[in-house]
Amino acid sequence: MADSRISALTRLPEAAVSPTDLLPIADLSASETKAITAKDLLEGVVINMDAGSIPASKIDFAAGLPSNSLQISKGDVVLGRTTGAGLAEEIACTAAGRALLAGVDAAAQRTAMGLGTLAARSGSWVDGSSFSGTSSGTNTGDQTITLTGPVTGSGKGTFATVIAAGAIGTVQLGSLVVTTDKLAEKGVAAAKVADNSVVVVSSAAPAGAGSFIGQGAFSSATGVAYTYTGSAWVQHAGVQGITITESNTPLSFSVSGTTSTVVDVSLDNQATGTVWAGPDSAAAGVPTFRRLVGTDLPGATAGVRGAVKPDASFTVDGNAQLSLNTATSSVMGGVKVAGPDLQVDATGQLKHVASTLAAGDYTKVTTDANGHVIGGQTQIGNADIANLDAGKLTQGILPAARIDNNSIAKEKLANYATTIIQETDPGPGSYIGQFWYRESDAQLRTWSANSWIPVGFGRLSQENLRFCGTFNAATGQVTQVTTFGTTAGLTAGAAIPAATEQLTGVYLVATTPGTYNTEVYDNGDWVLCIGTQWIRVDTLASAGGGSTINLGDLLNVTLTTPQSGDSLIFDASTNTWKNRTTHGVKITLIEAFDGVRTSFTTSRQVVSENNLLVSVGGVIQEPGVDFTAPPGGNTINFLAPPPSGSDHWVLQEAAVDGGGGGGGGGTVLLPGTAAEEYLKWNPTLNAWRPSDTLDGGGY
Repeated sequence: MADSRISALTRLPEAAVSPTDLLPIADLSASETKAITAKDLLEGVVINMDAGSIPASKIDFAAGLPSNSLQISKGDVVLGRTTGAGLAEEIACTAAGRALLAGVDAAAQRTAMGLGTLAARSGSWVDGSSFSGTSSGTNTGDQTITLTGPVTGSGKGTFATVIAAGAIGTVQLGSLVVTTDKLAEKGVAAAKVADNSVVVVSSAAPAGAGSFIGQGAFSSATGVAYTYTGSAWVQHAGVQGITITESNTPLSFSVSGTTSTVVDVSLDNQATGTVWAGPDSAAAGVPTFRRLVGTDLPGATAGVRGAVKPDASFTVDGNAQLSLNTATSSVMGGVKVAGPDLQVDATGQLKHVASTLAAGDYTKVTTDANGHVIGGQTQIGNADIANLDAGKLTQGILPAARIDNNSIAKEKLANYATTIIQETDPGPGSYIGQFWYRESDAQLRTWSANSWIPVGFGRLSQENLRFCGTFNAATGQVTQVTTFGTTAGLTAGAAIPAATEQLTGVYLVATTPGTYNTEVYDNGDWVLCIGTQWIRVDTLASAGGGSTINLGDLLNVTLTTPQSGDSLIFDASTNTWKNRTTHGVKITLIEAFDGVRTSFTTSRQVVSENNLLVSVGGVIQEPGVDFTAPPGGNTINFLAPPPSGSDHWVLQEAAVDGGGGGGGGGTVLLPGTAAEEYLKWNPTLNAWRPSDTLDGGGY
């Protein structure tokens, strides 16, 4: 059945469906597929169905409803709607309603409603809706009665009446029965308003309480109007009288008018040259007409006109004429401009006569006795500059040609002048060749005008790729550590630490398969730290997916049909690592690494530096970059001194075939040489694997 389509299965008729038939269903809470009976599935669907989700068209009402299909919550109710259309509601049914429903006929229902025989009569009604004449007896129920006169007699119950026009006289109206809402707007005419009702007119001012808020009052004696506020009579605002008293003023007043008052004001004649002003002393007093004095005028300020008092630079004669005095060494005054160097133009501007020397920049000028420039030179000679002490140099930049070779001692170099020491990227260097050292990973870089280039033990030192031990992929714990692993802070039996920049290049080999960080690891797979994440390196070249990488994915590695025993050889012409079939011999270095020496004697003659595979401290060195070796010689020269006591090995590949493939029987390396540090192609696993054997000659 696993290979069958659902559409190809034999159909089960509706009538043949059994309640115990099983159906597959996905249980999302357990993330697995389970079985369910047809009965349980249908009941579960109905239980979880949204209210009102089954339309009426899907219900077969013709087949009838079961006896228990309609259920009410309590007794004494009827089903219906109080407002609008919709689902039926339970409406309370009172005892009166139940008695009415219980009546077997109309007579029984009238009895239940308390209606008399009049409710069923029609012969004595004039038009079926009104009754005229004399009615006696007891009337029950609801009737409409039109009254054409006074109602006499007694009775009980309620009825509606229609009173004929003119049927109600003053006698029929009780006291205070006509309220405000019974009066039409503007329905009270002037003839209906009594005297002294809206406004009380009296010769005296109003006193006591008014009849209503807003009632007016008017005093015929004073002509003053008042309004009652509910608590007091308030006089209206307005001029009630004018009294003018003239005393020591230059003004004349006249008042006229009856219904309105007009006040005319005019000035009296005064002496010539006088103004109306207050006293000319500090004390306040009544204004009078007098002559102005100096203290009456405001002093002038910047931007504001005013009086100005002449100082010693000016003279004022008897006719108030102002004259400018001649300037002296201590007093400002008028100055006469004498030529020819200074002149005054037609606009009154003082100008200096133009020099005969052309405008421009001069390094040396000649002046006359008055300081006017009469000559100049654009260049200065040696004789124009006096001998200067070095202390006079406070700014500017000396060109390199002015600094003698070997003249700057080490004491003159400022901190960080040649090498920047910090963890974060310093950005562009100050000059080509400047160094940047990072203490956390001992990386040294130099500025190339475009980027910071790593300095030291080859290109792989930039990535700092180093084998640090093994791990259990099922538990995520480190199982074994190498010297590099101990230096990186790894501990056997502890969990793999969080990825950091400092751990970049650290890799562990899986010895127990399992899932770590959502990636499935096989034995031999790597977990490699790059920046702030651990990634899986699929050494078996399986379809792992995710963030795995292969050796051939590296930009500087080119693999061509790798075969058993192939080695990676650096090709200087293409600047890449390539797989080649090799026959190698081991070379030993005579001198020990002491952290100072850079040149070492080899135990064998070097064919070419490109035939050497050199490892220092577990890092492969790049020929021509990290070291050089003269062809035919017995010397290898490192660019920088190898660290004292570092593990190292040197292999010389004496013969290199053009392509991959082949290789002799393997030779086990000596302990401590290259165990787990050499990559060799494994045809069984179809991958590059760490190995402690090399195919090739013996050594």
